[in-house]
Amino acid sequence: VDLVTKLNNYTYLTTKVQEIYGHYPVARCKLIKEFKEYTGMTIVQYQKKQKLAYAAQLLANADYQITQIAEMVGFDSFSHFWRIFKDEYSMPPKEYRRLRHGE
Repeated sequence: VDLVTKLNNYTYLTTKVQEIYGHYPVARCKLIKEFKEYTGMTIVQYQKKQKLAYAAQLLANADYQITQIAEMVGFDSFSHFWRIFKDEYSMPPKEYRRLRHGE
């Protein structure tokens, strides 16, 4: 539950999952199992969902360039960010911004 809270608050937004494991004094397999039972997702899936949710917030409410937002939420590749954002929100980031931010 603590890990879910930290992911929800973007504490581990850009932290690699291997590093996250090191912050919890339980066996990795136990942490993975309990997390999946609690959320229905793996830590990687949940973290990705949180990254995209934060990116969507920034697109709707901030004036950062889309490439900056992709970096801020932890994507090394803009094309990867663009593709998974479009998969999650059924539109590319620029269109999402235009509809939500009024550009």
